[in-house]
Amino acid sequence: MFFGVLPLFYGAPLPDGITRPLTMALSIMVPFIRSSGLPPFFLYTNGPAHTSVSLEERKAHIATCSEDWRCRTADLTELMAAKMQQTGATTWVPEGSFMEISPNYLHHRAILQLGVPSFFLPRGDWPGQFKFIGVLPPAQEPPDGWPNLPEWWSDVTSASSEQGKKIVVVAQGTVEVDPHQLIIPTISALQDRNDVLLVAILGRKGARLPPHIQPDVPGNVRVTDFIHYDAILQHAHVWVHNAGYGAVQHGIAHAVPMVVTAEGQDKPENALRVAASGIGVNLGPSTPGPEQVLNAVNQVLDDTNGFQKRAREVREEAQGFRCFELVEKEILALVDPYSGTS
Repeated sequence: MFFGVLPLFYGAPLPDGITRPLTMALSIMVPFIRSSGLPPFFLYTNGPAHTSVSLEERKAHIATCSEDWRCRTADLTELMAAKMQQTGATTWVPEGSFMEISPNYLHHRAILQLGVPSFFLPRGDWPGQFKFIGVLPPAQEPPDGWPNLPEWWSDVTSASSEQGKKIVVVAQGTVEVDPHQLIIPTISALQDRNDVLLVAILGRKGARLPPHIQPDVPGNVRVTDFIHYDAILQHAHVWVHNAGYGAVQHGIAHAVPMVVTAEGQDKPENALRVAASGIGVNLGPSTPGPEQVLNAVNQVLDDTNGFQKRAREVREEAQGFRCFELVEKEILALVDPYSGTS
């Protein structure tokens, strides 16, 4: 979503003797690259766009959504045009919403997408330079152990080896940090489950639960301000979070089925794909009630919908990519004319 380099593709002058650099995009979120067969982002609803209807109805629905999106983003498109002009761009004449034509992706020599194909909605019109590179592999535990583990960490390792015990991890995230949105409903949902150890991650250094909650934390709940996701998710049976792309990728890397909420930023798009790919449950709004959380967690633990098997399949797909090697390969291919590297 970085637009800062765009003026260079639309006539903005460079100092004498300086040529436009070669560029490639590393996409760390669902890429805003429109598809002719899908509605615009944030407008993908349970309508004719993805049900068994005629092709004509599907196209009509997508056209309606596209027009709606152009109207909604008209002011933003005008602002973008003004900013491009201020930077010296001389050929910026977008057709429709600038977020629909995906200029910040399409001008790069390569578009490298963190993620795997099966996580994304089916489409056959990715740009030619678009490539999936898998997910970042989980970090390895340092020789001297994970740093800054909470004092109750042995409770996690004991529960992990206990027959019938399930570990549920809930994290509030780093942007939406109000624990009332997800952590407290999850604590309320699972407080009576003796077969569950709930680990709640507040997401900010030094963070604590509100004073009226802190003294009454149930006995099956452990709370910390921060813990390395790769340390805890290797023990988890369910991963509850607010659908940040990084949290989703960690879930894929560890094959942990997810329960997600989503409101704001790119999170609705991520949550949509969690459900569509079969690796978890999408609760929708960012403040679910305890009963909603409990039902979703039970769906995952009962596994009647095959979430665990599907999560393992998607992780296996991700392991088929060698993420770091693919990035290195693309960088070397980009600079080859200058370095002579083959």
